[in-house]
Amino acid sequence: STSTSTSGSSSCTSVTCPPGQYSNSRSCRQCPANSYKSETGTRTSCTSCSGTSTSTTGSSSCISVTCPPGQYTSSRSCRPCPANTYEAETGTRTSCTSCSDTSTSTTGSSSCISVTCPPGQYISSRSCTPCPANTYEAETGTRTSCTSCSDTSTSTTGSSSCISVTCPPGQYTSSRSCRPCPTNTYKSETGTDTSCTVCPDFSSSVAGSDRCACIGSMYWTESLQCLSCPPGSKVINNRTACNCPIGTSWNWTEQTSGSSRP
Repeated sequence: STSTSTSGSSSCTSVTCPPGQYSNSRSCRQCPANSYKSETGTRTSCTSCSGTSTSTTGSSSCISVTCPPGQYTSSRSCRPCPANTYEAETGTRTSCTSCSDTSTSTTGSSSCISVTCPPGQYISSRSCTPCPANTYEAETGTRTSCTSCSDTSTSTTGSSSCISVTCPPGQYTSSRSCRPCPTNTYKSETGTDTSCTVCPDFSSSVAGSDRCACIGSMYWTESLQCLSCPPGSKVINNRTACNCPIGTSWNWTEQTSGSSRP
C-alpha cells in the first residue's frame, strides 16, 4: 500500500517519498545499492543502474563506472584487458579492442606492440615462425608470409635467401633439381639453365650429354657445326678434326657443311 491515515481520519494520504527512497509498507525506504529514484513520488521500487554505472544506498542517480586505460567495465567494476587486447583511453567501454594479427599485448595493456621477426622468419598467430623450405625472408619486419624461391633456386627452413641450383655439364635445372639432358640435346657448361640445347644437324647424343657427336666422317667445329672431312682424310681427336693424307693440305676458309676442298 502507498497510502496511510491517522486515527479518526475520513480519508487516506499517499505516502510520498523523496528522491533516493521508495514507498514500502506505508513508509519510505532507501533505494538499494546500484539502483536509484530521481524524483519525489509514490513509486514502490527504484530503477536499476545500467551495467556500466553504480550507486550507493539511497541514491537519486547512478554514476558511470569510468575505467582507466588498459581496463574495461564488467559487472559495474573495472577489469584488466585480456592478453592480446587493449584499451587506449579512460572510459566506460564494456570490452577491449583486439590487437592486429601482427601485434601483441600483455594483460591490462593500453596499446599493442608489433611483433617484429628477424630474417628467415615470418609472423604467424602473433609469433615468429621459420620460413618453410624453398621460401625466404631477407629482412627484419612484420611480414605474415615468406617469399618463394625461383624455380631455379632453393632454400632450407628458416632461410634469409635462396641458393641457385647449379647443375653440371649434361644436366639442366627442373623443379629445383638437376636432371639429365634428353637424348639428342646437350649442355656443355655448369650453370642454372632450365633446358638443354638441341644437337645441330648431322649430330646426335645420348641422355645426359655435355656435347653432341657428329655422324659418319664429319667433325665438330668451334662454331658448333658438323662438317665433312676432305676425301681421303679421317676424323681424329674425338671428331674435332680431320687428318689429311701426307702431301695434301686443307683450305679451312672454303670448307662448307657436307663438302670438302683438299
